[in-house]
Amino acid sequence: MVKINNTTKTDPVDIHVGGRIRIRRRLLGITQDDIATRVGVTFQQIQKYETSTNRISAGRLYRIGEQFGVPVAYFFEGLPGQVASQRVDDILMVGDKKDRATIKAKIKKASLKEFSKMFSDLDEDHKIQIVSLMESFKRSK
Repeated sequence: MVKINNTTKTDPVDIHVGGRIRIRRRLLGITQDDIATRVGVTFQQIQKYETSTNRISAGRLYRIGEQFGVPVAYFFEGLPGQVASQRVDDILMVGDKKDRATIKAKIKKASLKEFSKMFSDLDEDHKIQIVSLMESFKRSK
C-alpha cells in the first residue's frame, strides 16, 4: 500500500504482480487451493495476493515461481514504463527454439477462421484461460 494525500492506495506494482500470479496459475490449470497447498498458505491468501488485497513476501513469491516454473522476474515483466519485451514465446514460456518457431509460423499463416476453429475445439477450462489471458493483455495496454 502507498500513502498518497493521507489516503492508502494499492501500489500498482502489487496489482501487476497479483495479476501475473493469477494469469500464470490459470494458464497452467492450477486451482487456488492447489497452489496454496504447495506453498503452505490458505487458498484465501492466494485470492488476496491475486487481487492485491495483501502484499506478497519475496520468499513466498519465489516459492510460487518455483511451482509455476518461472523466475521471480516473470511476475514483474510488462510493468508500465518498463522496457521489457513480452513476446509470445516469453509469455507462454515455450520450451525450445523449435517450439517457438512452430508457434510463430502458425500465427503468421493462420486466419481468423482457423483460430476460431482451434478455440471452439477447446474444452471450457482452456477457453476460460485464453479469454482471461486476452482480457489481461487488453487491460495492460
